[in-house]
Amino acid sequence: MVLDAVTQRNLELLESPRSDRKHTLIGCLDRTLTPMGARLLREWLTRPLKNVAQIHARQGVIATFATRRMCWRIFANNFTRARHGTDSRPAQWSATATHAT
Repeated sequence: MVLDAVTQRNLELLESPRSDRKHTLIGCLDRTLTPMGARLLREWLTRPLKNVAQIHARQGVIATFATRRMCWRIFANNFTRARHGTDSRPAQWSATATHAT
């Protein structure tokens, strides 16, 4: 589903009438660390899912990170190390996160 510009403006997804990003949904949610992450978040907000199975899958990932803090810490630590070039094992992230439950 694509939200048109008027709908995005009325919902204050990306911009507010005050031209203040911090009072928008993206301003509240955006804690991304990379430009690619910021683009993905922007796309998710402006093109929400319609498929129920995809919505449940995304909610499952969020629930995992929310309820299993150790899983989140391991993932975040590995991501940070890879981002700074101190870890060259991104293929192992999913295996590490899976075993951290």
